[in-house]
Amino acid sequence: ITDFNSVSYVHDCHVVNDTAFLNCGYDGLRIYRFNGAMPILLGQLDFYANQGYNHSGYIADSRKQYAFTDETEGTKIKLCYLENFADIKVDQEFGTSDFNDHIPHEIVLLENLLFCAYYNEGLRIYDLANSPIRELGSYDTYPGNSNFKMNGVWGVSIFEDDNLILVSDRKSGAFLFY
Repeated sequence: ITDFNSVSYVHDCHVVNDTAFLNCGYDGLRIYRFNGAMPILLGQLDFYANQGYNHSGYIADSRKQYAFTDETEGTKIKLCYLENFADIKVDQEFGTSDFNDHIPHEIVLLENLLFCAYYNEGLRIYDLANSPIRELGSYDTYPGNSNFKMNGVWGVSIFEDDNLILVSDRKSGAFLFY
């Protein structure tokens, strides 16, 4: 256990073994290794195109891809191919066809599939295997219209062994897809 105060703010993080991907709001992304007395900064991404409030991210099991969202209206989902953490950059951006009016929130990345909880746009599933990235399917849990930009899908969880997708909606509750 150690004190960690190398960044001023962390909104969310994704941790694999000793490596933490820290989503630091308007300060971007920081990657740290926590396996000794002092955390080691492996990489950072503090300026990138279409930048907003760096909210959440997910690394694929292969550790070759990292995707993240900026919880800001008009931003797209970002995908990074990780050759080394010291030189992390956004390689692709994608989102709904109406991304300018909507906000991506939480994501899960499974190698060639990305599942996104998109406020007011529902669950979105993307195929990352080919370029350009394309949407495979969607389900809108909040079909109503609202001036409030953060209704609808809030979170997504994948249960691979059971072929289940759990989606939480801020107004309508939970949805289980199989």
